[in-house]
Amino acid sequence: MATEAVEERDRLKATLARWRAQGAEQFGYIKQTAEVGAAALGIGFLKGRYGDPATGKYEIFGVDVDLGGAFLLKGVAFAGLGGRYDEDLHNLGDGLFAVWAASKGIELGMESAEGGSTAGTGRMAAARRGQQRSFGAGRPGDDLQARIARMQAR
Repeated sequence: MATEAVEERDRLKATLARWRAQGAEQFGYIKQTAEVGAAALGIGFLKGRYGDPATGKYEIFGVDVDLGGAFLLKGVAFAGLGGRYDEDLHNLGDGLFAVWAASKGIELGMESAEGGSTAGTGRMAAARRGQQRSFGAGRPGDDLQARIARMQAR
């Protein structure tokens, strides 16, 4: 009987240890998601607040602040200069890089939609003029009021 109790106790200890290890791993994923998201939110706010009103770009010494910040944080982490915070620096750098990649993707998509050119017409020019464009709606050169009138007439 005492042997069974000892075996049961050992099984419970092993189960608790396994749950602790799984919990620590899951917490690591949650922490990573939070850090990447916080970096993306912060740099997005910075670009929205201080960036170019037409494009949202914010550059320091000719380098996009999100891309430069990503390289800086990742470089510090790869060099081991952050000590126990290297993993956190990697996560923050990932968030900044994700914002740069998404912004670049939007820019390339808009250029592609207007035939590869940002000259005088198309979505980029409309954005610079303050005319909002939505995916798949409108015709080149339309402003928002013309699109609304056309949709209401249907």
